[in-house]
Amino acid sequence: MNRQSAFAVACAVSATAALGVVASPAGAFELAPGATIFTTPVSLDNFFNPDGTSNDNAFQVDDKIFHNFFFQVACQAPGTPADPRTCDEIKNLPAVARPIGPLNPADITVSGSKNSLSPKSGPGLTFNDFWRADPGWGYDLLLGFDVHVLDPDKQITDVHLGVVLDRPLDNGTIMIGEKVTDIDTGLSLLDKGVLAVDNLSSTTDIGTEDWADLIYPVKKLRVLKDIQLLGVDDKTKVLEKATFTGLKQEFSQTVPEPGTVTGLLAIGSLSVGAMLKRHFGKKA
Repeated sequence: MNRQSAFAVACAVSATAALGVVASPAGAFELAPGATIFTTPVSLDNFFNPDGTSNDNAFQVDDKIFHNFFFQVACQAPGTPADPRTCDEIKNLPAVARPIGPLNPADITVSGSKNSLSPKSGPGLTFNDFWRADPGWGYDLLLGFDVHVLDPDKQITDVHLGVVLDRPLDNGTIMIGEKVTDIDTGLSLLDKGVLAVDNLSSTTDIGTEDWADLIYPVKKLRVLKDIQLLGVDDKTKVLEKATFTGLKQEFSQTVPEPGTVTGLLAIGSLSVGAMLKRHFGKKA
């Protein structure tokens, strides 16, 4: 396992465990006493306690509630004579002076979006900041959250992901993978396993936007993104900066037909025991 894979896997294992502990109960979303629902752009740190755990605040866009956020960063330093700094040494530097980022939720602005990825991609969130990995540095962020639909007559049917680049393709290496799971069972809602976007012209089947229908419609789901930036060209191996400025996530929904709901309930009653025995699956 190379160094990039090692720190990405270590970060992902702890994130999956933490998200499992704070899984939301079945049923409709209920705001905890004293919590705040934001509807205008705010810093991501509004959704975290001082110790880094998720608090009870939420963000609302139309009839969708986003909450239970997760944020965990891993760093890979060059370790060269030209740049001997360690990951620990850069943590307290001003944001503009850090070779990687964002390192803290306070660095990211969260805002609502709607149909920005396609005419019918639905409401969702935009995460804005200056993501960066300077030449030779590696950055890996696990960013997660839960989504609930408030409208009792609607369910989420698909998911859309996009990255906003500020430089031409193939400047450094940017790779973003995303799992979408059923909150109640932990099972994947994507037939292809993950959504994926990147800045690499060599992966023409990926690109800067991706979307997928869910295997079955749901009232709530969990998203976990693995955002990796490497300060190196993936083909030439030349050291160069990798940057982007935003992530977009949107979800469209429909009113399920009565027959479809009945069928899903029947399938669930027969197979829930088997579903709970299945493993979540290894990180793509």
